[in-house]
Amino acid sequence: MVSHARKHASAVICMSNQNSFESVVISTLVDHKKTFRELRKYVEW
Repeated sequence: MVSHARKHASAVICMSNQNSFESVVISTLVDHKKTFRELRKYVEW
């Protein structure tokens, strides 16, 4: 999970959002959801 957060940290820095922790958490969760969907497709083939 930390590696996903690091990947999105640079994008969060560019944003003008006051709560950067929230942005990191949301972007990490979105990334995990995408990964989960890909794995699910692979398993259910």
